[in-house]
Amino acid sequence: MEFDRVKDSSLREKVKDALTTVRDFFGDGVSVAFSGMAGTAVPKEIPKAIAEISKERGEGLDIRALLVAGTTTNSFEQCMSTAHVKSRYLIAGGGEMRERVNHGVIEFVDYWLSEYSQLVRRGVIPRGGLDIAVIEATYIDEKGNITPSLSLDCVPAMVQAAKKVIVEVNIRKPILNGVHDVYAPQPRTPIPIRDVGERVGAPYLRIPKSKIASIVISDSEEEHAAAYQPPTKLEEKIAQNIIEFLEQSGEAGENIVLQAGVGPLASQLIDQLPQKHVSVWTEVAPVKWALATEKIENMSTACLYTLKGEEKFRDEFYTRFNQLSNNIVIRPYEITNSLEVISRLQVICVQQAIEVDLYGNANVSHIDGKIHNGVGGSGDFTRASYITIVALPSTASAGKFSRIVPITLHTDVTEHDVDVVVTEQGWADLRGLSPKSRARLIIERCSHPDFVDELRKYMNTVAKLDAHAPVSLQAYETFLQNVKH
Repeated sequence: MEFDRVKDSSLREKVKDALTTVRDFFGDGVSVAFSGMAGTAVPKEIPKAIAEISKERGEGLDIRALLVAGTTTNSFEQCMSTAHVKSRYLIAGGGEMRERVNHGVIEFVDYWLSEYSQLVRRGVIPRGGLDIAVIEATYIDEKGNITPSLSLDCVPAMVQAAKKVIVEVNIRKPILNGVHDVYAPQPRTPIPIRDVGERVGAPYLRIPKSKIASIVISDSEEEHAAAYQPPTKLEEKIAQNIIEFLEQSGEAGENIVLQAGVGPLASQLIDQLPQKHVSVWTEVAPVKWALATEKIENMSTACLYTLKGEEKFRDEFYTRFNQLSNNIVIRPYEITNSLEVISRLQVICVQQAIEVDLYGNANVSHIDGKIHNGVGGSGDFTRASYITIVALPSTASAGKFSRIVPITLHTDVTEHDVDVVVTEQGWADLRGLSPKSRARLIIERCSHPDFVDELRKYMNTVAKLDAHAPVSLQAYETFLQNVKH
């Protein structure tokens, strides 16, 4: 059974269990990278072994640098929280790991996804080099070519940079041959992609056999991203408003190229799309989209993920894989998030945010200075897209706080890259408007009725200042005092 998915006889001697692998290769002070994003294709056996060995030792394994490729799972975070992690790159995780970051126990560094792979490949991060890359795959053929899982994320860069590679072959998933396009950008050379479905690389990973330290067979089920919840009526209304903007602005014609964000909103958006012949060029996509062949002609993504409650769509995708894979390409995110390609394809981008200020500046990562999410590819798509839509609920904490605010205390996406703001209240097309005009439109169209009056008062106060995009910390403090519940 353990050799059914490892056809290269020269690699079979490297098949080991996870505990042996960790004992053999994970010395204290190791730096390690894990594949997977949106809770998909995250290695499962090695983290469990790290937790078990930490428990046996009575103290956590010392990890000099922990690199992840995207949002992980609760199980991954729980296992890795048993280790002593000095620094972490990309996505702070949840629970205890995020608390350690915010308390300064773990040094955390975040990057746009379009830049991350290059920094890893060139050895810029982590400092001191990358010792081990752990990736999930579904098959190794007779020549040693590796068929990845449902996410390619940062995998090519990680395996190139690492001194050793550990491959978890997940036999719970089908062999996913033919859906991947593994291509690395070349210096000073255009990426030769002119169409969403165009393939320019190899359908598998090539890793020098001498670099493969261990192959671990996994029979673990896929989990869900720790940060994503099932869709609600709120996401349904926001999705309806996005579609309304596209239709009323004349941007909803056929053959549009869409990047639809992540999580429950993305799941709802495909249900609301009225038009056919849509192409999707995105960082991550719900597997549900792969089944929507009556609407989506073709799709490129770095990852196909499953929301909680939507497992039936993943099962159907596996059943119909040979049919569906012709119209889907899974690429590394240094390709999906390439500003060059995003601009060329004239992508319409939907970006979610924690809060947006009256001029359109968006905070996607911090709450009161504490890290909540990584920035991911938000800066990649918002900067290069033909139209950037920032979508969010108008309130948080059951209506206690407004997510339309006078000033964002942390800004990841600037007003210069935001074309449209959408909430469940409505949408504001900001294109061609001055800062003050943008502010008034956002207040009237997007803010919650409970906060409209105080936002108007703030804007009326700062509008009297002799400034192009006026702000007032005093008026902002007054706003906060007046909206306290």
